Amino acid sequence: MANYFPYDALNPIETINGEYIKVPAKYQQTLSDTSAADAGRTEDNVMHKLRIGQLVKLELTFTYLTTEELHELIRIFNPEYMSVKYFDILDNDWRTVTMYCGDRVMPMYNATVDRWTQLTVNLIEVGGNR
Repeated sequence: MANYFPYDALNPIETINGEYIKVPAKYQQTLSDTSAADAGRTEDNVMHKLRIGQLVKLELTFTYLTTEELHELIRIFNPEYMSVKYFDILDNDWRTVTMYCGDRVMPMYNATVDRWTQLTVNLIEVGGNR
């Protein structure tokens, strides 16, 4: 399938499953630690974090979309798992990982002018062992 959205060198997400996406209006990258099952605070008030890995979450917001643009984005974000190539600030380079998509929220703005207020999605890394 041909890419609906053109390549944009300023997009922090290069591809999802090999397809370009629209540049998000808002892009937020979260780096989360994962801890061992026996991690926690002991009675001497010391936190034993016991980090066993890290994972990335990408929070994306696209604004003022046509129905066709929204349809294409929802189609791209619909697979259970997807290969995401994004610019990773920790690596200061492009990184490709497997992610899944959380809820996709898409409030309508106005059906008469064929516009949706926004699409908000969260992409969460499956593995998380950097």
